[in-house]
Amino acid sequence: MSEFSNLIPHLLEWYHKNDRQLPWRVNSKTANPYHVWLSEIMLQQTTSAAVAPYFAKFLALWPDVKALANAPLNDVLTQWAGLGYYARARNLHACALEIVNEYQGVFPKFSGDLQRLKGIGGYTAAAIASICSNEKIAVVDGNVMRVIARIFMLEDTKPKLEHIVRDILQPLVPIESGAFGQALMDLGNSICTPKNPKCEACPFNSACKAFAKNMPEKYPKKLEKRAKPTRNIAIFAVKKGGEILLQKRADTGLLAKMTEFPSIGWYENFAANPPEIAQNPPIIGNYTCIQNAYTHVFTHFTAHVSIWVANVPHGTIAPEGTWFCTIDEIKNEALPSIMRKALKFI
Repeated sequence: MSEFSNLIPHLLEWYHKNDRQLPWRVNSKTANPYHVWLSEIMLQQTTSAAVAPYFAKFLALWPDVKALANAPLNDVLTQWAGLGYYARARNLHACALEIVNEYQGVFPKFSGDLQRLKGIGGYTAAAIASICSNEKIAVVDGNVMRVIARIFMLEDTKPKLEHIVRDILQPLVPIESGAFGQALMDLGNSICTPKNPKCEACPFNSACKAFAKNMPEKYPKKLEKRAKPTRNIAIFAVKKGGEILLQKRADTGLLAKMTEFPSIGWYENFAANPPEIAQNPPIIGNYTCIQNAYTHVFTHFTAHVSIWVANVPHGTIAPEGTWFCTIDEIKNEALPSIMRKALKFI
């Protein structure tokens, strides 16, 4: 442990020379908690490359937490569309409202208070408090777990590994808390990578047990992946001239409050066959089927999507809870990725 702790100054030196240039990253003395919070929520289960344009778009529309809180939820969902994991967007908006209504628009400084806010878990709270307030708290994400698991050849897997890594790091957090956390994350991202790690360039290589045994890629231990279940989802593309039928999803559950084409099959294990689907159209019509048009992968299941297309007369009235939207205006709707994929087929 002492050898590892003695190398922390070398880690910080490496970081100050090699830190990633990211849109949301600034010196901890001037770090904007709104920027850090927004980026950390967006980065959950998502890559930096995917997040960057969304981050820029959100800042352009809502430059501070008060502006975001004042935005209609549907506008936030619309701008989030395509980034996935849509509960993050709903929680983001709810959290902005909490900060404005309960904290007068000022982010709490410390992790304990931050963690009480909607959608902010232990990691995100630690990241914000560490980067923005230099709270001496360990920030542990997947990159950090990989680095520490290799240095100490830890045999545990998630979630136990996360607690062990935090216990190792917490007593060692230096005064430069924000830099320390970001340095470990950058090290895992660019040097201590899952495959083909660049061990010779690592400031911790002399203390790394996995490197000494030439087996870094064996750590951390991986959980066995379970096969994802599949579901057959049918999308109804009901077209009326240059318009198409839309509806809102339920207020709770998967893709809550998002816009969609009417669809079935989300929660039933039904076979995607014409007789069964023909009994469930939102509007009676002469439907043709694009069978197995595409596949969309969710966290807990894989969706095989078929599209049922029908053209209806100009006088057709949208059923209650649905509306017709022009194809040009659909870009203004909070359409999740699984629905946007259907556009190329209809």
